[in-house]
Amino acid sequence: MEIGGEVRRDEVAAIIKEAMDGEKGREMRRRAEEWKEKAVKLTLPGGPAETNIDRVIDEVLLSKMMKRQNVDA
Repeated sequence: MEIGGEVRRDEVAAIIKEAMDGEKGREMRRRAEEWKEKAVKLTLPGGPAETNIDRVIDEVLLSKMMKRQNVDA
């Protein structure tokens, strides 16, 4: 669903109609719903997003503590 160059009103209307009512529009909405469901699952408490954030925080804090120990030694 792309528009290039000079565009006529009826071409724009046809593309909008396809997006709203056509097969391409239904497919876009279906895929958007799939991505929404995945995003919700990934961001649930205890999910991968939280686990990865916790891991990054732990690594940053551990790195900072290790640097302090090396300076103090």
